[in-house]
Amino acid sequence: MSKIYGNIFTLWFGPYPVIILHGFQAVKDGLTTHPEDVSGRPLLPIFKVVANNKGITLSSGQNWKHQRLFSMATLKTLGIGKSALVYQIEEEAQSLVEVFRKTE
Repeated sequence: MSKIYGNIFTLWFGPYPVIILHGFQAVKDGLTTHPEDVSGRPLLPIFKVVANNKGITLSSGQNWKHQRLFSMATLKTLGIGKSALVYQIEEEAQSLVEVFRKTE
């Protein structure tokens, strides 16, 4: 299809447009030069039923950006990504392994 329509084209799945980026340069241009044009998810009715268009995985646009920023800030506050947390996780994992060994 890229030979016919070029490296950037749109396919329509019912009422939903899907932007196709073919090749490294098209993906790079799309994600760096025009990120707002190629981002987002379709607002499917099932998303509204399942999660009311909330949550990082089922939201899009500004709602997704705000929730992602909040989640990342919260995870950083809790110590995710810090080396001190790695030791605590390893210690807890070792304790869990010992419990499993005792219960056979």
